[in-house]
Amino acid sequence: MKLFDLSKELPNPPDWVKKITGLDVTKHNGFSILGDWMKDHDCPAYYSPGLFISCVILPRGNYYRLWEITTSFEIKMIQSHKGNKGWAPLFWPAIQQWMEKNSEVAEEEKLPGVWVD
Repeated sequence: MKLFDLSKELPNPPDWVKKITGLDVTKHNGFSILGDWMKDHDCPAYYSPGLFISCVILPRGNYYRLWEITTSFEIKMIQSHKGNKGWAPLFWPAIQQWMEKNSEVAEEEKLPGVWVD
């Protein structure tokens, strides 16, 4: 695990962050992206490698970002989308591709980050 301050690591700090553990394609909204909500994402916290989705809530359409923390503890942007409706399925192909490619990381790192007070 490594300490990250997402307010400094990401442009436009997110209003929420979820560490992705899977997909439920029977749903077509944000609930289709399974995972653990990351608490205290607005302050420094320890994160382990994995796939994440975050959202910046804006008045004219939210800004969603799919990103990963690599095994070398670098943040790598994968995909982004601005809008309010129908956003989740747009990320499914990239999520499925990442999970297939990184199945070992996805299985080993299902625990959410550890937070610092």
